[in-house]
Order: sequence, then C-alpha cells, then structure tokens
Amino acid sequence: MRSARQHPEITFLGVVGKDDIGPMRDFVENYGIEFPNLHDADGGLWRHFGVLAQPAWIFVTAEGEIRSVAGAPSESEVERILDALADH
Repeated sequence: MRSARQHPEITFLGVVGKDDIGPMRDFVENYGIEFPNLHDADGGLWRHFGVLAQPAWIFVTAEGEIRSVAGAPSESEVERILDALADH
C-alpha cells in the first residue's frame, strides 16, 4: 500500500475478524501487505470501534480523533483522509 510507505509517521494495522488465521495469511500474502495484521478472535476490537462487517477502515489520530470508513476506500480516498487528519 502506497499510503503506508508515504506516511512513515503513521502506524497501519490490519485486523481480521470472523475468519480464521489461514485466510487472513493468504490475503496478506496474495496482496503483498507489508504492515502488521492482527486476528480479533472474539470480536472485541470490532465492537469497540462499531465495525459491523469487513472491510472497514478506522483512523485514530494521536489525539484520539476517530474516523471510520465502511467498505474499501480507494487509495485517493485514504490519502484524502490521512491529509485531513494530519492537518488537525
């Protein structure tokens, strides 16, 4: 993902829930995802952020501002969100 490389000041984490670890690992390998990925086995993280389905993106600033996006945003949408959050 270009965004992760262009924003070294941001920590990107992938979180999978409702699937077992095998499909998650396959997805990470198939798409060349370079950032860490976690397995939310009990769904606690999903519940905490109000995620109802995959995919979903949650952005959390150092100040605790949270912005969520349901679905799969385009690369340009991710960049726009990151730029907006960086301006705060």
